[in-house]
Amino acid sequence: MTNIKEFNSLLELLEAFSTEESCIKYLEGLIWPNGVISPFDRESKVYTFSKSRYICKNTVGSLM
Repeated sequence: MTNIKEFNSLLELLEAFSTEESCIKYLEGLIWPNGVISPFDRESKVYTFSKSRYICKNTVGSLM
């Protein structure tokens, strides 16, 4: 994984994250190094809703 502190310029950052997906994966790894965890219920199973969006099984009913 790339270390953010290694970037000395915007060009280096853009080269490291040439796609939006690569940047999202990197940031997800920083936030959730051991896999995605719901901010509402740490024990709940989390499902992929769409590309880089997630749904928490135990809180999805409260959103509808």
